Amino acid sequence: MVSQSMAISKQFRQLCANVTLNQILDERRAEFACEWWGERFNDLVRTGRAKDVFGSKFIPGVSEFLPIPQTQIDANPNFR
Repeated sequence: MVSQSMAISKQFRQLCANVTLNQILDERRAEFACEWWGERFNDLVRTGRAKDVFGSKFIPGVSEFLPIPQTQIDANPNFR
């Protein structure tokens, strides 16, 4: 059983040896296509590709954050 497991592990490593980061990101893009602001957006920001995809609409250091809703600002005295 152990030798069979090791053989499968070796085969898996050989298959994965030729996989590139671009192939992984393309697969994630297809898999998370309907979850745009979740995994896909985070992948783009993390890999530095957000500026390429969004163009001038994306500002690094600013566009990664969502605004605080006005109702929350009004309800919290520490924001005043």
